[in-house]
Amino acid sequence: MTIEEFKISSKESNNIDHPKHYNNDGRYECIMEMEVMFGHEAVETFCKLNAYKYFYRAGNKDGEAKEKDIAKAQWYLNYIMSFK
Repeated sequence: MTIEEFKISSKESNNIDHPKHYNNDGRYECIMEMEVMFGHEAVETFCKLNAYKYFYRAGNKDGEAKEKDIAKAQWYLNYIMSFK
């Protein structure tokens, strides 16, 4: 995965892969900026913890479908795997 894949317009956002609230026009996606600021190891740990959180709460948060939480968890795991 290249850094350019994470510099996206808010028009390209969706609720799982590229939520609008994690994208600002003209900037890189938040997770990519985190990678630059804090390093790969920190972001990998962040992703593992977020995946765990979404699997843990799947179907238990008011207004959030279980499938959406599972998809978010999978996104974080896929993100980690894209760099290996």
